[in-house]
Amino acid sequence: HTLAGFTPAMDSFIGGGSGTGKSLLSSALTDIFGSWNTTILRGDDMHKWERGHKKWQEVTHLDPKANHLHREIRYLSELKHKKQILRRHYDHKTGQFTQEQRIRAGKINIFEGLHPFYLERQRSLYDLKIFISPQEDLALHWKVSRDMKERGHSLEKIMAQVERRQKDLEAYVEYQLRYADIVVEVFLEQPIGDVEENAPSSFTYRLQLPNSVYVEDVAECLSLASDLYIKHQYCENDRQLLDVSGMISKKELAEVADQLIPGLKDIGINEPEWPENAYGAMILILAYYIFEDADYAR
Repeated sequence: HTLAGFTPAMDSFIGGGSGTGKSLLSSALTDIFGSWNTTILRGDDMHKWERGHKKWQEVTHLDPKANHLHREIRYLSELKHKKQILRRHYDHKTGQFTQEQRIRAGKINIFEGLHPFYLERQRSLYDLKIFISPQEDLALHWKVSRDMKERGHSLEKIMAQVERRQKDLEAYVEYQLRYADIVVEVFLEQPIGDVEENAPSSFTYRLQLPNSVYVEDVAECLSLASDLYIKHQYCENDRQLLDVSGMISKKELAEVADQLIPGLKDIGINEPEWPENAYGAMILILAYYIFEDADYAR
């Protein structure tokens, strides 16, 4: 499959703290734009040391000094210019680096990590910067759930890690939110009593967007779904807010996309995989924004 004709500008960064949903978002965008079109780079691949190295006793993973951030500029620049790169992968199950693998530039390149906007030269390379910021107790729950189930860590180890990293989280990760084009906040309707319990499956997503892209049409169209709640407002600092919560089916989302994002079919994406409910609506709004912003940039 190839993209024909107009291609949206979608060399993007996705930033946020550990376990906040960066990989979930990049995977969802890949399902929309097609895996054959999309290349994903993960910042964890640029850790300086493998698990168990004594240097991890001195610095945390969130400290820029623990990562080869400046090397990323070269990698990202080469992908930007449609060159192939050789890159290793950090395996979270083993804590080891893999052998370098050849990675091609995609029509859409997504970099996700803890420090995507930290270096000015890196920020300037890509077209769209997204920062995910769940409320504090939800972010903790997601991190605990992921690290226990996928990485085999104990609750005690995770909580000690969170406490140790808190200062660096504020200084080096959350600091980057100011550089984001789009901020995705995630809220719970009910508080989580225990970080180990199952979190509610329904959330409110708040998108902070530049007001230069007109999103009222997609907000109004989505609001026609009987069980989906959409609230749009303009605010200060050239921004606009969209709150999304409730339920909507994949079929309904596909119908909205067919009506309002014809660019998907123009580039050969006939049946994108939309997530359902508020998360799917949030992804659809992002896709709509991407095409509208790219059209404006032309």
